[in-house]
Amino acid sequence: MSSVIKIEDLHVNFKSPVLKGVSLDIPEGSSFGLMGESGSGKSTLARVIVGAVKPTSGYVEVLGQDLVTCSKEEKRWLKQAVRMVFQDPAHSFNPRYPVREQLLEIVHNDFPNLSMKEQEELVDRALVEVGLDPSHTYRYPHQLSLGQLQRAALARAISSRPKLLILDESLSALDVTVQVQVLDLILKLKSDIGLTLLFISHDMRLVRACCESVVVLKDGVLVP
Repeated sequence: MSSVIKIEDLHVNFKSPVLKGVSLDIPEGSSFGLMGESGSGKSTLARVIVGAVKPTSGYVEVLGQDLVTCSKEEKRWLKQAVRMVFQDPAHSFNPRYPVREQLLEIVHNDFPNLSMKEQEELVDRALVEVGLDPSHTYRYPHQLSLGQLQRAALARAISSRPKLLILDESLSALDVTVQVQVLDLILKLKSDIGLTLLFISHDMRLVRACCESVVVLKDGVLVP
């Protein structure tokens, strides 16, 4: 089985070390859990994987691409192939624009050669897949519940048919009942689309419910 993420001896320093010698190998098609307390370096590691933070040293390969040496074209492809869903859905959308308009903007950026009708069809397909009535997304973010907004964030993430979905505390802002519903949805999307999941959380209950393998990050170091 090929690796979706391969990290060797990763170090990230800001004013002080944040990640210290991290090595990971995440197989294709897996559900992989990354646990740790606040400040442990979990989100920094996720930002390295999506190319938002440059490593101080070490090797990072995502979907077969070395993040340091890959070309601009390969980086554009990785931007579509690797998507993140963040913690607070209320802050994931611009409050000044309807949700649908923001989803269409992402699809337009990913697929500029498609017609407007085709772009709208991609958005509608993704919304149906996450269990949202497309008509609801003509509303502004504050007019939707947190659960609906997180489903919309998932629709935004899967519209490009990514290979890797990074979920950074994506359920922590939801109440327990909605957490279970959205987690079931994520696992269904994994099966339907063929995703690899990197599930970042401090909640062991949620990680156990969805992950086949789990590692723990503490003060920037993976705990054996």
